Amino acid sequence: MFSILTFPNPILFQKAIDVEHIYSVTPLLNEMKTFVENSPHVLGISLPQVGVSKRAFVARFTTGTEILINPNFYILDPTPNSLPSGEGCISLPGIIGIVPRYLIIRISYLSIFGERIFREMGGMDSIIFQHEFDHLEGILFTSKTLQAF
Repeated sequence: MFSILTFPNPILFQKAIDVEHIYSVTPLLNEMKTFVENSPHVLGISLPQVGVSKRAFVARFTTGTEILINPNFYILDPTPNSLPSGEGCISLPGIIGIVPRYLIIRISYLSIFGERIFREMGGMDSIIFQHEFDHLEGILFTSKTLQAF
């Protein structure tokens, strides 16, 4: 079982490197996927949050829980907005904040099988993706928070 890093662990502030060999992180990513699927209040977790500074995360989208490796995204609607419910993070327990996020994005990533996936997403899925993507960039949501409570 993995441990979840919490603030102020320095790994959370490092820009992660690309995953070169998917098989090297497959067991851990599958374990993380099971964790997200069995944790009702967890919508995602990234490799940096479990101490591995590589570019992959697991996210629970409206279509199901997915593993995304070496993801990228492109902004389709340049107006940042946020959902009124705000954001929280398992690496920052007890903190919630309102964060501006792009609501419509186009994403690309590798699946666990090495297949390149392209798709558009919006709403809550877009927000979850951007939150987890920020972890790969070494950014915690508190650095983008408009209001914390």
